[in-house]
Amino acid sequence: SFYSYQGARLTMPIFVIALAVIFFQRLLKIKKEMVIAALLGFVLILPALTTFLIGTGQVRFSGVSIFADPGPFWATNELRGQHANPAGLISEIFHNKLQAYGTFFFKNYFEHFSGNFLVISGDPISRNNIPETGVAYLFDIPFLLAGLYFLFKKLDKFWAVPVVWLLIAPIASAITFQSPQATRSEAMVVPLTMISAFGLYHFLKMILPHKKIFVLFLILITMFGIYNFSRYLHQYYVHNPKVQPVAFEFGFAQLVPKVNAVKDKYDKVLVTDRYDQPYILFLFYSKYSPEVFQKEAKLTPRDQFGFSTVANFDKFEFRKINWKEDQNLKNTLIVGTSEEIPENVKIQDLVLNPNGSVAFKIVGT
Repeated sequence: SFYSYQGARLTMPIFVIALAVIFFQRLLKIKKEMVIAALLGFVLILPALTTFLIGTGQVRFSGVSIFADPGPFWATNELRGQHANPAGLISEIFHNKLQAYGTFFFKNYFEHFSGNFLVISGDPISRNNIPETGVAYLFDIPFLLAGLYFLFKKLDKFWAVPVVWLLIAPIASAITFQSPQATRSEAMVVPLTMISAFGLYHFLKMILPHKKIFVLFLILITMFGIYNFSRYLHQYYVHNPKVQPVAFEFGFAQLVPKVNAVKDKYDKVLVTDRYDQPYILFLFYSKYSPEVFQKEAKLTPRDQFGFSTVANFDKFEFRKINWKEDQNLKNTLIVGTSEEIPENVKIQDLVLNPNGSVAFKIVGT
């Protein structure tokens, strides 16, 4: 998992340490095998570890971590300013960066266990979200609670594993300023499934002697499960494309062929970067040569979070459209949004969203 996702590089070592604590007595009986496994594991993850600690992983962490958000810092300064002596010992004890960012972290962490995230609204980032849908099904929740009850009643070391796993899983997401976040907390899926299944199994086992209740329960939970799943599909296929088409970069599949068909008539193609990083979609839908692209691509300076993107390749330039100035460009094809290109401008072509709104306007100068 060290080679699959940045979040795993933080949560997996914590999980391995937790497993070692839970099964410490068993590990003592196989000391030789444990030492060999630990050394082999360390050698295998060493390349990824060096990247994470001193390479691009550091850039990624500095760009998305809670420390990249200056909000808690300025809030601390504001609270200190309300004291008679802002630099005094009392203000420093109660208002400091450790307290501010610690509170920020725990707020993020516990939001991953909220009903709003799990079953009502899900991830607040629209590209990870289905309208009015959480990251879990509503019918899972009773069994999740039952599973926790039976796990703590059983108190077996093995069944401590999914609980510990569940508690560790959101850490990587909670340490970022975009939280709760479904992809960074994806490790929650496995323990949630295990605990819910454990609860369902023991509940069915408990009511099994009561045949009529058992059959009625199976019918009701099956119907409720089918409804939950059907509603999810309905929200995904019917409403999602119309409610948040921008989240999934809708329109580029239609836009790129239109632009490529006429781009040879122009000296330059100027494309809005209002929708994230459009160069990726132009490369993909154009089947552009990676070898050629790597020679041509020009990057923007790094922003405040340490990220940069592609500003130019081939005839394409990607940036915000400033119509007052850009309308004076000579022999340029301009692709912008309705907010960037006024209503009274004569357009060459349009790309519409599934809900009928304008995704892109194409204008030639």
